[in-house]
Amino acid sequence: METRARRQSLRAATAAVPSELWLLILSLLEPKDAIAASCVCSEFRHVAPASAKRAIQRLFPHHSARVAAKIGATGVQKLLALIAQHESEAKGHPDVQKATQVQKLVLPEHRQIAVEWLIEVAWDWQLESTVVYRGAQYLDHYLASYPVPALSKFQMLAISSLRTALKHSSKLAERERARLPYKHWAEVTDGACTEAEVRSTCAKLERLLGTAQRGHPNAKQRLRYLWYRLYDAGVVKQEHVYAYMLASFLLHLSLLDCGLSAVTPTLLAVAALSLSLDVFGFAPWPAALQEHCLYSQGELQEVQQKLRTAQQELPAKQLRAFGPRRQRQRRQQQELCQ
Repeated sequence: METRARRQSLRAATAAVPSELWLLILSLLEPKDAIAASCVCSEFRHVAPASAKRAIQRLFPHHSARVAAKIGATGVQKLLALIAQHESEAKGHPDVQKATQVQKLVLPEHRQIAVEWLIEVAWDWQLESTVVYRGAQYLDHYLASYPVPALSKFQMLAISSLRTALKHSSKLAERERARLPYKHWAEVTDGACTEAEVRSTCAKLERLLGTAQRGHPNAKQRLRYLWYRLYDAGVVKQEHVYAYMLASFLLHLSLLDCGLSAVTPTLLAVAALSLSLDVFGFAPWPAALQEHCLYSQGELQEVQQKLRTAQQELPAKQLRAFGPRRQRQRRQQQELCQ
C-alpha cells in the first residue's frame, strides 16, 4: 500500500509540472538518456520523444529528422540499441589517422601489400572469412600504438595479427584449430621471422588489445547481419546472392585502403550493400536497411564514392584473381565428391 501511495504521489507531482518545463529539462540529457526517459512514466512518454529529438540533433545533426521518425517506427529500445552500437563502434575502432602519424617507415602502400597477402593466406588456409577483417583491425591498432622498427619486421607483425584474430574467433573449425601452432605462421613468411618472434609479437598484441577491441564487430559480420535482415523482409531472395558477393568484394577492397579502413564497420557495410543493390537495379536505400542504422544518405554517398574510387584505382591484382580461382577450386571439389 505504501509503495502504491508513493507512486501515486510521484505521478501527481510529475503531472503538476508543465510539459514545457519537462521538455526543457529532458532536452539537457544525453541522447540515449533522453530516449530512455520515455520508459519512466506515461507523462514522460509524451514529452520524451520531443526532448530526444533535440538531444539527438546535437549528436546526429545530419539526420535528426530520420531519428525522430525512428522513435515511433522502431521503438525506444531499438533506437537505444542503435545509438549504443554507434558509440561502441567509435570506441573500439582503430585510429587509422593516428597510425599514419606514428609510423615513420610503414607507408600506406606497405600496408596495402601486407593486407592483400593476409587475404591470400586466409583464403589458402580456408579460414573463416571474418578472421582477416579482424586481423586487419588488430594490425591497425598496433600501427596506431607502436612504431615498426624496420620494414623487415612488418610481415611478422601482419601474420601475428592474423594469428591473434584467429585465436579470438568464437568458433574454430578443426582445420583452423590445426593452424594455431606458431610454427605454421612463421613458415608462411618464408624465413622473414622465426616461431619465437611470432610468439612474442602475438603476446604483445594480446597486451595491447582491450575488451572493446577484441569484441569489436567487423564489416563482414555487419554485412551478413544486414543481408539476412533484407532477406527476412523480402527485399532480396536466395537467387540474388550476387548482390551480396559484390558487396563482399567491395569490403575486401576496403581493407587495402587506409581511408576506408577508418570508416566504422556498420557504415562501411551499409554503404557497400547499398551500392551493390543499386548496381543490380534494387532500391539502394530500402526501409529494411534504414531501420538498422542511423546514417544519412549524405554519409553513405561519401563512403560509396570512396568505394567506387577504390574499385577503379586499386590494382589489387591478387585479390581480383582470388574469386575466380576459388570458384574453380570449389567446382573441382564438388566434382571429386560426386
